[in-house]
Amino acid sequence: MKLYKYPGQEYWAQILERPSLPGKKLEKQVRKMLKKVRKNGDAALYKFTKKHDGVSIDQVLVNAQQISEAENEISVELKDAINIAKKNIETFHLSQVSSPETVETMPGNLA
Repeated sequence: MKLYKYPGQEYWAQILERPSLPGKKLEKQVRKMLKKVRKNGDAALYKFTKKHDGVSIDQVLVNAQQISEAENEISVELKDAINIAKKNIETFHLSQVSSPETVETMPGNLA
């Protein structure tokens, strides 16, 4: 992760650019990761966390006290930004969920 502090406006478009992968390629990678997690459990999660986040962890779960302590370490502005990002992510992904269509090919015959 690269951190920026007060970047000039000429860098904004580049900084805000979202990386993307073609849907099929991304889906293939995610399926592969899920298969490894199903097979190897937490060990796979530790490995992926190290690989993708650059962090070594020894447990996946955090308790309520750890969450509370972490929450107290961040500013109100950051909390607000996180909540806005959460809402935006949820809205975006919910818009991608499709419901199955029912087609009546003949009266009483639903496909």
